[in-house]
Amino acid sequence: MNKVFRAFFNTITNIEHLVASSHPNKTKLKLLLIYFIVLFKNTFINGIIPLKRQRLLNFQIESFEYGAIKFLFEDIFIKNVYYYKSDKADPVIFDCGANIGMATLFFKWMYPASKVYAFEPDKETFSLLQKNIKNNNLRDVYLFNNALTNKDGKIDFFLDSRHKGSLVMSAIPERNSDVKSSAVGISLSKFIKKEKFAEVDLIKMDIEGAECFVIRDLNKHKLLKRIRMLFVEFHHNIEGFNNSLQDFLKIFEDNNFNYLLECSSIRSNEKSKMQDVMIYFY
Repeated sequence: MNKVFRAFFNTITNIEHLVASSHPNKTKLKLLLIYFIVLFKNTFINGIIPLKRQRLLNFQIESFEYGAIKFLFEDIFIKNVYYYKSDKADPVIFDCGANIGMATLFFKWMYPASKVYAFEPDKETFSLLQKNIKNNNLRDVYLFNNALTNKDGKIDFFLDSRHKGSLVMSAIPERNSDVKSSAVGISLSKFIKKEKFAEVDLIKMDIEGAECFVIRDLNKHKLLKRIRMLFVEFHHNIEGFNNSLQDFLKIFEDNNFNYLLECSSIRSNEKSKMQDVMIYFY
């Protein structure tokens, strides 16, 4: 009963997010219809017939598990966690931690002329990312099979043996130490310099704890001034991993950024619980 109540409550909350969004009403109705289809399939059909793909607006998206499609669509298209109002028709966007490409699809839906640079370290997930971009005939999307960190070269990378394409794969063993693999790491600061980006309009970053290394490195090379906005999921309170939210925010304050924070509520008896804190820097 608690599970049903939570699912009902989350559905209502997500619809409230959608209704409050800045999309036109026709678009909201379209998204709402798709949302109910996705919820129905995930709840009643996925357990009988394993589903792996879904039509979303003008896109066809494929995943290893239908639950990931439901979660990502809910988060990105319904809750609008990456909603971005640009003063350009063709913003330059970095999708750091692209997974199967749902955020990239969202950015191309919002801004078809945008240039998106998407980074995904896991080889199998990257192959699916490539497939989703190719199957939707998306132009000006550049894919990189790399883990973003503060140095170039081979690094340890940790997977979840239970779920291909897991959303908690990480270069941080404390975040997910189930299966040790490897990935090719690159420094985002070196990438920006090498490709000669004078300005990046938006960086979306969800890299499961490695954000602290990437941001420190960008700051060290004085490159934060080239970035107009960042949407960063900060992973607070990872057990055994020393990452200070205070120090993280201070880097941006020192670079004249302001910010908004959004995170889930926890109870006082859950004080050691890890939290995903969404931070919008501008």
